[in-house]
Amino acid sequence: MIYEFLKIGEENALSPEYLKISFGFTSIRAVQKQIERERAEGKVILSSTTPPGGYYRPKTALEIRQFIQTLENRGSYDFSSGTGGDIIRFSADVLGVNNWEACRYLIEAFSLPYSLSGNTDNREQIQQRQRERQKQQEKEQRFKAAWVAEVDSLKSWEDIYQQIIEEKIFSPMSDLQGFTVAELQKVSYKLDILCINGSRREQEKILTERGYNLGGYN
Repeated sequence: MIYEFLKIGEENALSPEYLKISFGFTSIRAVQKQIERERAEGKVILSSTTPPGGYYRPKTALEIRQFIQTLENRGSYDFSSGTGGDIIRFSADVLGVNNWEACRYLIEAFSLPYSLSGNTDNREQIQQRQRERQKQQEKEQRFKAAWVAEVDSLKSWEDIYQQIIEEKIFSPMSDLQGFTVAELQKVSYKLDILCINGSRREQEKILTERGYNLGGYN
């Protein structure tokens, strides 16, 4: 909406008042709220820190860094939206990410060897969180692979059991017929858990019991 309307470069920044009139907003605050929503969706919208302020799209990644550096030097006050706060929170709003990801961006962008909150060196903490994120991603990949394999297997068995019943291969009162019906019910139940009604915990339990290595389930 507003993002697509904005021009590229700070020199082409559009004022909140201009945007208000152009889009028919009832107030400047409504413009600011729309900007916040679009930033939360991942749109990179920068704002001029020179009153009366204005919004624009960045030309390059370097422009984003310079913009954030300027905010840090000026105490992270956004004249366009009339809001202030720490540089991490504001960077998160601009980049459309959470506070931790914004912190990582700032540390990497400006080669900062210290915590942005003023504490001691937190490089080890960053590395630890990166390792934890990597482990979580690997666990998710294992889960997806196991889920696909198990669902394919269960559907194959479901087809087999249904075919046996429909073709009346076993007599209705035989033990083999009873076994087939019972197995079909088990397979259908597991498919229901995996594909429709099951929680993540229930799904992981089924996969773990089948011998898939998921790294444990919670």
